[in-house]
Amino acid sequence: MRSLINVRNLVLVGLLALPLLAVPAFAEYVFEADLTGEQEVVPSGSTAFGHATLIMNDALTEIAYTVNFAGLDAVQTAAGFFLSAPGTVGPEALTLPVDVPLAGVWEIDEQIASALLDEALYVNVFSDGDLFPDGEIRGNFTLTIVADEPVSWDGVKALYR
Repeated sequence: MRSLINVRNLVLVGLLALPLLAVPAFAEYVFEADLTGEQEVVPSGSTAFGHATLIMNDALTEIAYTVNFAGLDAVQTAAGFFLSAPGTVGPEALTLPVDVPLAGVWEIDEQIASALLDEALYVNVFSDGDLFPDGEIRGNFTLTIVADEPVSWDGVKALYR
């Protein structure tokens, strides 16, 4: 009987100690951009709008992305992520499908991770090339670091999907 009580106490102490053994929290990198016609290098005059979210993993090797937009003045013809600081035009880093919402996972290299951390990546949505030769709406990504706690991992991810 005495050994049964000792085993029960050991199990109880072990269960109480589990939170102390939790893996330390990491930070995840969240980038957001509001898309407007005014952000195009030559403002498009479009009243369309959108929002994009990127979540980069801790290893800086993958990005989960979501891009939503509405109100384009013409049918979407293309979209992509581009390397460049706000107010400048840069090379395309990833072509996105023609669809709404745009969502997926992108395997990245050190150059893309560095550009993101330097806030030198933007998303551009293109429509009618005659009306909007440089794109209809654009958004430059800015960094927000979100604390990642084991108990709220799914909750934090859900906020940005």
